[in-house]
Amino acid sequence: RAFFYGVGLNILCPFRLGNAGVVASCEAQGEDPKLASTAVYTQEMFVLFEVGVFALLGLALNGWSTWLGELLWALIILVVAYFLTRPALIGGVFIPGQATKADRKAILGRLFEDPRTLTRLAILSLLAFLIDDITPYLISQAFTTEFVILNVTFPVIQMGVVAGYIARQIPMTPGGIGQWEWGFAGALYMGGVGLPEAATIALLESLMRHGTGVLMFGVVALLKGSKTSLREVLPKVLWPSGTVPGAMGSR
Repeated sequence: RAFFYGVGLNILCPFRLGNAGVVASCEAQGEDPKLASTAVYTQEMFVLFEVGVFALLGLALNGWSTWLGELLWALIILVVAYFLTRPALIGGVFIPGQATKADRKAILGRLFEDPRTLTRLAILSLLAFLIDDITPYLISQAFTTEFVILNVTFPVIQMGVVAGYIARQIPMTPGGIGQWEWGFAGALYMGGVGLPEAATIALLESLMRHGTGVLMFGVVALLKGSKTSLREVLPKVLWPSGTVPGAMGSR
């Protein structure tokens, strides 16, 4: 319930506000907020792991020149977003989902203490990202007709997903909307897909992704399963608490 509530807030709000929503929901349901924060940060770290692995897979499948071109626009978007938010980060403003170096070090230390669990999580993480790759590929195939051809090879689609994640790593818009689509479509275009087709696939994928997330968020919100509200979530964004060190100590 907390996860779907957070997914919805991340779609409706910028800067991963939904991550704070997950923590608030867990806390409202009786869970330790520090452990909930650790879970959120761990998830974010595994997303970076997934993006890195599949980016290297794209390099192996596409070669250096095509690979660099596919990532070009995503990296430009990421760099621009970083420099626009850098003053806030330097000033100590808390952005949900942005773990501190101490948090990341503590999480990695704990994970490497248990190689079996780390391996299981890594495999599950990669399978989840693979499904993320398969979804837009199936969408492109499903919407391909005699008049509209969206038949794009899987390696190109896969790099589109990687580029989309990179472009919205610092989501300055609600759900990273715009950042994701430009990164995704830019990768497809640089991979040899026509711009109209690339934009169409990106928009269809975004519609399915965000539509599903908002639907599940609506179900949780209507049934009051999250046990929290935006009014309670917002204050948690304003103060960063020591999440991981305390969480690790309590276990």
